[in-house]
Amino acid sequence: MRRGCGGEAVVKRCGVGSDGKGARHALRVALILCSIWTLGALGTVAAMAQNAAAGALDGRLTDLHGKPLANATIVLHAIDSTATATTNRNGVYRVTGLAPGEYRLEATVNSAADTLGQVGASGEVEDILITAGHTTHMQAALNLAVSSKRQLIEANSADNGLDPVTPVVTTTLDSAQIQQLPAREHDWVAIAATTPAATVNQVPPPDNSLSGSLEQDSANQTVSIGGSPRQASITIDGIRTPVGFSRGGNNQGRTEQTLGESAVMNLSARTGLAGANRSHGDDGAIGIQTQHGRTGLHGQFFFNTRQSQWGALNPFTQQITLTAATTPTTIVQYTPINYSPPYSREAVGIGAGRHILRNKLWAYAAFDGLWRNDPAMATVRQPENFYLQPANEQLAVLGARLGISGTTLFEQEIATYSNWLSQFTGLLGQVPRKASQLQGFTRLDWQITERQHLDLEINLADFNSPSGALGSTIETYGSHSFGDMRRKSGWIIAQHQKFFTENLLNVLGAQWNRHILSVTPSMPSTLESTLIASASGQLPEMMADSRYGFILGAPARLVGTRYPDEQSFLGIDTLSWVRGRHLLKAGASFDHIADTTNGVYNQNGVYDYASIVNFISDVASFQKYGINGVDNPYQNQHNCDPSGKSLGYLPCYTWFKQQIGPNVWSVSTNDLAAFVTEQWQPNHALTLSLGGRMEAEQLPPPIASVNNTDLPQTQKLPPTEYNWEPRFGMAWAPFSSTVLRLGAGLYYGRIDNSAALGALTQTGSSSSDLQFFFKPTDQGAPPFPYTFSTEPQTAVKPGAVYFAPDFHLQEVDQAVVSIGQQLPGNWQIELSALASLGRRLPVSIDTNIDPTQGPQSITYGVVDGLGAGPIKTAQITVPFYSARLNPNYQQIDAIESRANSRYDGAMIKVMRYGRNGLSMRAHYLYAHATDWNPNETGYVQVNGVLDPTNFGLEYGTSGLDIRHSAMAMLLYESHWRGAEWARQAFANWSFSAVGQFRSGLPYTMRVGGYIPGFYTTNRALVEGVGPGLNGSGGDNRLYSVGRNTYRYPETYTADVRLGKRFLLGGDRELEFLAESFNLFNHENVTWIESTGYYISRGSTTGGLPTLNFLTGLKTNTVEFGKPLNINGSNYFRPRELQIGVRARF
Repeated sequence: MRRGCGGEAVVKRCGVGSDGKGARHALRVALILCSIWTLGALGTVAAMAQNAAAGALDGRLTDLHGKPLANATIVLHAIDSTATATTNRNGVYRVTGLAPGEYRLEATVNSAADTLGQVGASGEVEDILITAGHTTHMQAALNLAVSSKRQLIEANSADNGLDPVTPVVTTTLDSAQIQQLPAREHDWVAIAATTPAATVNQVPPPDNSLSGSLEQDSANQTVSIGGSPRQASITIDGIRTPVGFSRGGNNQGRTEQTLGESAVMNLSARTGLAGANRSHGDDGAIGIQTQHGRTGLHGQFFFNTRQSQWGALNPFTQQITLTAATTPTTIVQYTPINYSPPYSREAVGIGAGRHILRNKLWAYAAFDGLWRNDPAMATVRQPENFYLQPANEQLAVLGARLGISGTTLFEQEIATYSNWLSQFTGLLGQVPRKASQLQGFTRLDWQITERQHLDLEINLADFNSPSGALGSTIETYGSHSFGDMRRKSGWIIAQHQKFFTENLLNVLGAQWNRHILSVTPSMPSTLESTLIASASGQLPEMMADSRYGFILGAPARLVGTRYPDEQSFLGIDTLSWVRGRHLLKAGASFDHIADTTNGVYNQNGVYDYASIVNFISDVASFQKYGINGVDNPYQNQHNCDPSGKSLGYLPCYTWFKQQIGPNVWSVSTNDLAAFVTEQWQPNHALTLSLGGRMEAEQLPPPIASVNNTDLPQTQKLPPTEYNWEPRFGMAWAPFSSTVLRLGAGLYYGRIDNSAALGALTQTGSSSSDLQFFFKPTDQGAPPFPYTFSTEPQTAVKPGAVYFAPDFHLQEVDQAVVSIGQQLPGNWQIELSALASLGRRLPVSIDTNIDPTQGPQSITYGVVDGLGAGPIKTAQITVPFYSARLNPNYQQIDAIESRANSRYDGAMIKVMRYGRNGLSMRAHYLYAHATDWNPNETGYVQVNGVLDPTNFGLEYGTSGLDIRHSAMAMLLYESHWRGAEWARQAFANWSFSAVGQFRSGLPYTMRVGGYIPGFYTTNRALVEGVGPGLNGSGGDNRLYSVGRNTYRYPETYTADVRLGKRFLLGGDRELEFLAESFNLFNHENVTWIESTGYYISRGSTTGGLPTLNFLTGLKTNTVEFGKPLNINGSNYFRPRELQIGVRARF
């Protein structure tokens, strides 16, 4: 028994051979074929296969209530052919002359046999194995649903079927259903997001940071399924798409997006358990099956267009506009004014297939193109604060550094500041940004012999977006800092299917994949070009006021033309054996992933400034004095900190960090796996499955040229582990309309290639990639805007990364249970529960912090006159870290496997497949997720915890905790009987709608501002080793508040589609359509102000450092929790209208 798409309640197979002679004959044939295969006599094998007899299929079909499907049309689909038949009045059918292979049965109730009140309804049974010379007997009770061409439904192989390896929550959509979805992008993220338990991983700018999101992070969101922190894995025609290298986020914008809509036959999204043939924590997966050729010409063409003038505007896209000129006592004034730049999008696709050699060779080819004009707005984070006039004391610092004097000192300071402010404002405004994407797909299917089949698939894709490395509608970057992106991908898949005997099938598959991602800086503006002071000729990234401002220069994450250049090869072999009521599968796979990079993250450095006046002070000083005179300790006018006069010669930045070293690195890994699974159906109502999988990841050896004997822990990676993963499943149908299913499984993850590369190349050796972090008070701190091209000789050694000695691969334990019930009136209801426990998840901790040295604690004065913040005391004292255990190095980050997670979910799903063209589906999911702050990005984080000495503080709500989510789909297609003119006018109209609700994602209150510090009695400044409340450089949050204690507002979307089909005879039809996305223009918040407190240093007179709560209740002050952008991604946008046309033939 195998899957029953549409959810059959009972499927009974009586076997493919009934006597001992058949078994003995099968054994002899197996031995002969094995010997001939070993000798390489393929011609003899082909001749034997060609002489083999065809197979047959017979049985009886009923509905879930046991009523026979009389006069129903049966279509059997194979890869390369179809066969049809009709049931008799008792539901009995027989199909002969079938070539050996796997088939899918589709049964449709004809109007002449509409005794059940379900005209046009259909059901499916998948994975029917036909063997040569034998008849397969199959009885099936089908869960009938309206034809997929008419209905927006789940063609769900798990709804009420008896397949125990199929998970509890599975949604399958074929190409017709995908085309009828009113999906904004029609990519696999948007479509999979409509399925139960799916989470769209929005990636807003990092908390308490101006850094925006790369295009693959913000425009191409990922989908996690079932509470998993990872991007859902992708399989294409049953072969998993490997992704070894993560740049951040969750492996966004990768191979799954390179396949165009015209090449897709169906898509499924699965939550929960996977069979033993699934790999690497494959607890949530998206499966894609591609189109293929068949007899006769067939295909489709579509064109869609979308224009901004047809839709709504985003009130958060604003143009900074001059409103008042400089006066002797006031600075120049700028005000944000609402302005939405024009937007347009055109998409085209064409796909066609047919036979080349009848019954031998079939071909299908598809092309998809996308052209998008999507200008962005470069702006500042908080305009009302950024353009406030500085305090007189701050202006005095600027004047002192520039040597301004005379009776008009204040007027000159005002004029100088206003002039620089105006120049930087010139970097804001509309940024032209376009994107083009071309996708091409070809598939060949070759029936070599009656027992052998080969299919070959080739796919190429090219995405190019000048100024498109940043993808949000508004970005806190200068107009020349968006960067260019290009993503080129290609893959080849080959699968060979061979019957050794009537009951023994071998499938050998291989995949080659290459993915090149290029993200490079844009050309600097004239103003920015004057700030280039490095030998490389590149600008650093400059955060002009990290609280309120924006970033100019070259962003740290725009690293090169190959970051990465990834090539992978996957080979997999699966052997299936049917004997009586048993189905045994066994197989093995080998996956080699090789990555090459030609860039270093943050290779040009980052300067962070706490205020715009400090930034202007350094820029103006550099312009006047040059690189050698900016921070001359003998020039007293170079005073930056008005409260610390003894530090007058120091630069004004808060901190500087840079990574230097070789920029060409390579890393390769091998993933090995073997599995076996046994499926047993002791009777028609019970199916059991038991399986096991072994996995291992082989990491490369250390790089000898960067070995560091000072830090022996950096000289090795985790050893190869052979992990055993048991899987169990059961399905029981005590009644014809009820199915109970449960299962449990264990899954292991893998070490991302980017994390392995970080540990291999960041050893602290002078030959490795060197990470430096400087405060202005540190020895060797550079003058602005200098960046290092070689290791600075006056600085301490850089940081390092290593895997903890007891590191183990992450582990996920899952259990699922589901009960489904068919109700009268064509209603179905299903209750499901899922539990997932994550163990040994990775987390990065700085082990080079000495809690015993220095003051050990720091006291802050709390500034919150209204008492609106969570801290209710006048002062707080927290641990303080100002010293290193090994003073010869900066941070030494250990990647440890000590974080855990838990996800619990309960779902109710209701479906109704009715007559008269109306159908619906809806679900509600309650879920709760907690964890210990694991690193969910794949790459190496720098000290990702709040307090490196107290890991228990990390427990809290997961960042993927969506408590409530609901979705409803509705589709209506008009049917009209009467005069011809009436049918032409009123028939074949279709209306579909998808509404989704999700409670808000959690977020954490952050702390910003200066590196924590205070002055001693002798006016010496004591600072932490890094940013954050305790100076550890870790997670910048509060001790007393915890992680993810606040939430974004809930999100709503409502998308609709109206279409009219014109039948042109045969299979030809033409459809015109109109779609609206976010019909009600709901304002979904995609970026929120998460900075709750701002750190200010103490004074030399003994004043405490302060924590200032950002209430927003006073004029021109930041408000914690204030939305900074709405509908600012591809998934959430303002209301848009689209029109299009589609032809099918």
